Amino acid sequence: MTVTAGPRGTIYAVVRTGHHVRLLADAMGALQARGHRVQFAHFKNNPGAEGAVAQLRKEGFKPVLALRVLEDAAPGDTVVYAVKGGLTGPRGIDGMAARGVRFAHVCEGCRFVRRAKYHPTLPIPFLGWGPSAAKTGLADVRIVGAPFMERMDPAQPGTGIALINYKFTYREARLDPEGDWARAAVLAAEQAGLRPLVSAHPSATPPAGLPMAEGPSSELLPKAEVLISRASTLIYEALMIGVQPFYLTVRGDNLKEFARPRNAYPICDNAETLGTEIAAWRQDKTRFDGGAFLNRHVSRDPNRPAGLRMADEIEAIHLGPPLVAAAPAIVP
Repeated sequence: MTVTAGPRGTIYAVVRTGHHVRLLADAMGALQARGHRVQFAHFKNNPGAEGAVAQLRKEGFKPVLALRVLEDAAPGDTVVYAVKGGLTGPRGIDGMAARGVRFAHVCEGCRFVRRAKYHPTLPIPFLGWGPSAAKTGLADVRIVGAPFMERMDPAQPGTGIALINYKFTYREARLDPEGDWARAAVLAAEQAGLRPLVSAHPSATPPAGLPMAEGPSSELLPKAEVLISRASTLIYEALMIGVQPFYLTVRGDNLKEFARPRNAYPICDNAETLGTEIAAWRQDKTRFDGGAFLNRHVSRDPNRPAGLRMADEIEAIHLGPPLVAAAPAIVP
């Protein structure tokens, strides 16, 4: 898409984690190259703030605090976000929309999201990763792919490492209060002859005594031979670069779209089953095929990178009409 008129306003990308930065960096860079003013903003006290700032520096962007966006966003500006947390209230999305600000909501994890992350009344376009994004039930879903996956390094074969994704945020701690899930994953990896390394979500507090890995999961994953995880974007990333995922459940887990793996990975509910599945796969690498699962959840266009597809949609929103704030409900 070519901009023929002078760009107006600023396109703000509000991020909470390094993952959000990786998700938006290519699109924001493309928009900047087209002549738009772009600005990343982060939340200072968010658990993922340190990772967000580090990734922004790596990408060559200088961040500002999201509070500035809430105060300064004006008619002609566009705010792009992955999670609306911190953007709620009169000074948040509603207040900015009333001032004529436009919005684009980008998917942070394919369909694995809570509806609470979406605005309940405003018709904000949703930029999804693949065909399954239509199941969000949102009215304006635009499929753009997942830019950060297309820039990942391919896996290094035969490393003998099992990366264990400890995806228990503070909201989910009740699912594994004693740390049994992580210890089962470690035991299964060792029984299958692999070296276990545990990578924790920024909001997670893993149990003591585990073989913890250093560095972000995006850098650790290409060095792994297998991934052991619950529902997580990391499963898509693993399939994309050639790391074999294994799903280890926990009591009370909600698998959502991961309940239908389409032969991409096995679903295991204990260490013994998981260890057996990993060992069998190491003997026969053709047991699983992630093609159908990826095609369902992550759109790939060989002729147009996902970062440009996302930039196209954000630009169309930025140059289009502003949102009309929903009228307050009339209480009889």
